[in-house]
Amino acid sequence: MTRLSSFGAADLLELREIRCLVRIGVTEEERSTLQPLEISVVIATDVESVYSDDLSSTYDYSIAAAIVERLTSSTCEYLLMEYLAQCVVNAIMDSSDRVSGVEVAVRKLKPPVDLSLRDAGFVMMRRKGQS
Repeated sequence: MTRLSSFGAADLLELREIRCLVRIGVTEEERSTLQPLEISVVIATDVESVYSDDLSSTYDYSIAAAIVERLTSSTCEYLLMEYLAQCVVNAIMDSSDRVSGVEVAVRKLKPPVDLSLRDAGFVMMRRKGQS
């Protein structure tokens, strides 16, 4: 999932395949039931903890996990994976000055299509200062 070159020189924290049930879909029928998603997050940050082994010198990835959990709670509703990805990216970018970039992949595990398809997904990469 990680496109290292897009972040330049950075340390990367990964949260892979967070499984959640989300009210998401273009049609009301699709949104009427919770849809299984997988969300993966890569956070670009310059961490000093590689030198000090101190949590305060890195980005605490439990913050990002809590953001994903909050944005995918059963009270949230989305039409598009793209919008959900943007919400996650923005919230993580705003969560700490240590975050210099974020990549979020949203995968719909049961897309509503009439063919054999493992999943459908969307990946968004953003750096601070980039919209």
